[in-house]
Amino acid sequence: MHLPFSKLDFGGVKNAIILLDIDGTLVPDGGDVPVKEIVEKCHELVEHNKVYLLSNKKNHDRNEAIAGLLHATYINTPRKKPSRKVLGSLDMQGKSLIVVGDKFLTDGILAKRIGARFIKAKRIVDVRDGYINKTMYALDDLIYQLFKSVVWRGRSS
Repeated sequence: MHLPFSKLDFGGVKNAIILLDIDGTLVPDGGDVPVKEIVEKCHELVEHNKVYLLSNKKNHDRNEAIAGLLHATYINTPRKKPSRKVLGSLDMQGKSLIVVGDKFLTDGILAKRIGARFIKAKRIVDVRDGYINKTMYALDDLIYQLFKSVVWRGRSS
């Protein structure tokens, strides 16, 4: 069972680059304001790591506002995850890389492509999520379970 982002243990993580998904991980899909526990968890991470936010939603003003609240850096890019190009010219040399997100098909595959550790957070679901979103969530979870058991053999979190 996956934990919500605010309950994940990052105690031993220092001097890493942490790539955080926004929608479904920090706020509900399309949401604007993370809850207090998420803000506090991000502030803890920023103390000892470089934290970047990524989103496939291109509401850059919203994404920048969330990044500011969390003291993180938003990567404003026209690219979408899981493309490696979302990272642009980000210098990742010599750093431990961690991708935290709720969706395997975007966040997990990005982690695999850049050689990062993937931590799957429990998805924040909103009652307003439509049928299509719920169907995509179920499909993503199914593919993650199949991929994890067949290919990764439990190497992801």
